[in-house]
Amino acid sequence: MKFKNISLAVLLAAGCAMSVANAAETGTLNFTGNVITGTCGIDAASLNIPVDFGVVAASTVNANPAGKSTPAVEKDFTIKLNSCPEDLSAQVQFNGQTSSYQGLVFVSSNMTSNSGMIIKDQAGVVLTPNAMDTSESQALISGTNELKYTVGLTKTKNNVNPGPFNNAITYVISYQ
Repeated sequence: MKFKNISLAVLLAAGCAMSVANAAETGTLNFTGNVITGTCGIDAASLNIPVDFGVVAASTVNANPAGKSTPAVEKDFTIKLNSCPEDLSAQVQFNGQTSSYQGLVFVSSNMTSNSGMIIKDQAGVVLTPNAMDTSESQALISGTNELKYTVGLTKTKNNVNPGPFNNAITYVISYQ
């Protein structure tokens, strides 16, 4: 009799389990997305670009109006991109603290008094700090590309004072 009660209990439990399994529903996962052209890789030497001005006479910097520079106080630098796909363009945004007197001039607490830096594109146009400017998009070729810029030492308001300067400006590359 005990065996029949246990068997009956097992059958009832199995029936309940089957009714639960029969109540299961199915669904569908819909995945969407967009495959795009890849981006370039920043060359290892362009991840941290040192630009050494050496020794610059304060009188040379002070000869220019605030926010301006000339070749005597400018240095060229290049951001090298590798493995670029075809049909791609790039925009570079330079980021850093700017002068309250000259909005296009990068400054830092490590700059000698009244000095700052401006960055120019290949055409000599001063770039707007902390802003991606779509007018400065550069068409890239397949493979290796060099984005060339110039950085100039300038005064922010009054004449610069002699002393050391050091400024770290970061950059972001956007691809289209």
